[in-house]
Amino acid sequence: MTKIIFKITHYFPEQNSISVKFSKLKSTKPIDDFKSYAVNIQDFNLNDFDSFSNELIQKFGLRLSQKQEDRQETLKENIPEEIHNFDIKNMIGKVVEGKYYSRNRYPLKVRRVEI
Repeated sequence: MTKIIFKITHYFPEQNSISVKFSKLKSTKPIDDFKSYAVNIQDFNLNDFDSFSNELIQKFGLRLSQKQEDRQETLKENIPEEIHNFDIKNMIGKVVEGKYYSRNRYPLKVRRVEI
């Protein structure tokens, strides 16, 4: 699971917006080195931290942190080779890129039902 961190640098109550920076938790750069983005929080659920942070990361953080990662250079030693014919013996000592398909999980708001 990718862990995204964010830092709100300014709050503009008159515009109902924030200035925020995003980064991956294991980034090699401090979060303050990343660009900040203006985000309108008018339609955000501001009732609790979990709802707010989930919306912020879903709508902005994942995409922006992926762009940050895409701009970083890959070390020459880490460039993967393509595998055309799968055979474990032929993979020994090679750097390869694996495919990972994530399944999104988000908190659901439910009403309490008393029986």
